[in-house]
Amino acid sequence: MITKNREGYNEFDIDPNWYENRPKGISAVVRCYGNENEIGPCIESALPLFDEILVTYTPLKGDRTPEIIETFRSNNVRIRKYPFKLKKCFSLKDWSLNNISCDSVHDFSYYTNWGMSLTKYSYVAPLWDADHILKPDLDIDNLRKYIFSKKITKIRGLNVLDKECKTICKEDPFQGWEPRFWKAEKMTFAPGSSQGTEGIAFLPLKPFLRAIKWQLLCRLPLTLYQLYLFGTGQVGKIYEPIFFHTRYIINPTSEKAWSNKTRYSLENKKGKLTIDVEVPECIFKTVEDYIK
Repeated sequence: MITKNREGYNEFDIDPNWYENRPKGISAVVRCYGNENEIGPCIESALPLFDEILVTYTPLKGDRTPEIIETFRSNNVRIRKYPFKLKKCFSLKDWSLNNISCDSVHDFSYYTNWGMSLTKYSYVAPLWDADHILKPDLDIDNLRKYIFSKKITKIRGLNVLDKECKTICKEDPFQGWEPRFWKAEKMTFAPGSSQGTEGIAFLPLKPFLRAIKWQLLCRLPLTLYQLYLFGTGQVGKIYEPIFFHTRYIINPTSEKAWSNKTRYSLENKKGKLTIDVEVPECIFKTVEDYIK
């Protein structure tokens, strides 16, 4: 993991020994940018699973995420401000961003690792997003035991289209498989944006060489480590979707509701697939329900 940023902001350096001497438990990192409509239900639903929820946020004018977090008044919920504009490495939409590398405070992977390093417990979920609503009908005790029995646990969620979480994407109902739970170890880190190697044949020479550099320095060692864990049975999968993915509720009829062109494809012409599951009451709450 890269622990020092190239800009020299010492207060945002990462402790290289962040993973050591941690008590048994599960921490979540929720990264926010303008998520005031999602963050309340996200935190409220996730509290039964996590021993700690750390919300990191980049400021956005008018966004009330910090005020919502303050209403929980729980020692298990913390918030930290990250005052830097974020860009992903090698964005295929903006070639001017190619000078942003994984040791920059403006890189999303550095931001992710910074947040993860501030957690307390032996397992971390650094990719628990603000639009994840934990299903209330889960066996939390057995879920935690399973997570503790593996070094990496992959999970998936249901891509829902309506506020009641009853209608999901027919073509691609599941989000996942994502390695959401990691044992805190030296090799636990976000290696950098994968966009550096997508469409590699279309990249100019300089970005191409830079992508290969970061692939070798960051991603390849982690990939080999994950293959080792997989081969030794230390990577687990939970087949039942354990959360509602509510991103599409904002615009459920959009042809391209997310930047990834194929991974999540909304099916709004060929019909809908309905589900019968318990829905958490907090999904219906608004910002005003938390800030009164």
